Amino acid sequence: PGERLRERLRRVRGPAGERFERALKVGRGVERIEVEEQLDAATFALLWPATAGCRVHKRRTRVVVGELVWELDAFLDRTLWLAEVELPSPPDWLSDCIVREVTEEPGWTNLELARTAAPGRR
Repeated sequence: PGERLRERLRRVRGPAGERFERALKVGRGVERIEVEEQLDAATFALLWPATAGCRVHKRRTRVVVGELVWELDAFLDRTLWLAEVELPSPPDWLSDCIVREVTEEPGWTNLELARTAAPGRR
């Protein structure tokens, strides 16, 4: 992983089975470029060892509400839930539920969370 261009590997398990993805990301916060592609299992297995020491373990749930897609992440190696949705501003009903807005805080990126993973979960 780099600081400017970051590469991410994902194994996604769902009702349709298991799939593998590779993502390239440039930039930080809301304004960034992301390119994703599907991988076969063999390519994923070849690349996966390079991620040792920099992994997050989470369960993602996508919830569609009208035009919005919420991504709710439950981290499996720590007591942490993060919700992501693109909104111009939070609606009034949501304001009471927000503990903290972390979009622009670098310590809450997947990269930083991976670097601070609980021992034994790397």
